[in-house]
Amino acid sequence: MIGFFIHFSSFLQNQVQVCMTLEISPQHHAVVQGGNKMNLQHIRTVTGTTIMFPDLTDPHIPPLRKNTISIRGSLDSVLQARLMLMVKLYSRKIFRFFS
Repeated sequence: MIGFFIHFSSFLQNQVQVCMTLEISPQHHAVVQGGNKMNLQHIRTVTGTTIMFPDLTDPHIPPLRKNTISIRGSLDSVLQARLMLMVKLYSRKIFRFFS
C-alpha cells in the first residue's frame, strides 16, 4: 500500500501545474536571460516551463513588480528552472566579484 502512495504522489508531482515567483533585480535580467535570451530559451527547453519576465518599459507596471519573474509548470520542472536561473545569476555575481 505504501508503494502505491509513493507512486501516486510522484505522479501528482509531474501532473499538477504550479506557478512560482522569483525576485531578481531588473538590472540582472539581461545577465540571467543571456545574449539573445539564449540562457532563458535553454532553461525553458530543458525544463518545459513557461518563464515570464516583466516588460521593463511598461509604465503601468509598478517598480516593485518589475523584480518579479514568474515560472509556471510542473512542480519538479519549476523547481529545476528556479535553480537554473539562480545559478546563472550567482555564477555571474561571483565571477564579477573575483575579477
